[in-house]
Amino acid sequence: MSDINYKDQIIKDIHEDLQLYKKGLRLEFVQPVMKNIIIQLYDVLNETLKKYNEEASADPVYAKLRGEVKNIILNVEDLLYEYDVEPVVTKVGETFNPKIHTAVSKKEPPSDAQDRTIAEVTKTGFQNTATGHYLRLPVVVVYAK
Repeated sequence: MSDINYKDQIIKDIHEDLQLYKKGLRLEFVQPVMKNIIIQLYDVLNETLKKYNEEASADPVYAKLRGEVKNIILNVEDLLYEYDVEPVVTKVGETFNPKIHTAVSKKEPPSDAQDRTIAEVTKTGFQNTATGHYLRLPVVVVYAK
């Protein structure tokens, strides 16, 4: 290989490496923003579904709307899975743990046994399954005296 061809190959290789670096750098900044936008969309859809469920109407239009919103929520979850992000399952009645839950308010417990347990989940938490890092802790209302 001549010196000119060798230099051209080096320049081409450096250019390709630079392009890959730039692409990776873009993803590094875009992905967190996209994840946050997708999580906000997830919240809005769940609030919408909650309102449609409260209507509890026998009207077939509401039943169809609930079904469509549930399907969209599943699609949003699939999008998050592509980024290694999964919803954190939090159930009413679980013991409150400030390391993995964010309390927004408290309620008087109906019984002593329910003190320091979760009364309501107001927002789903999300965790990166690859790193274990929480993007958002579950937001809850806690029974507390």
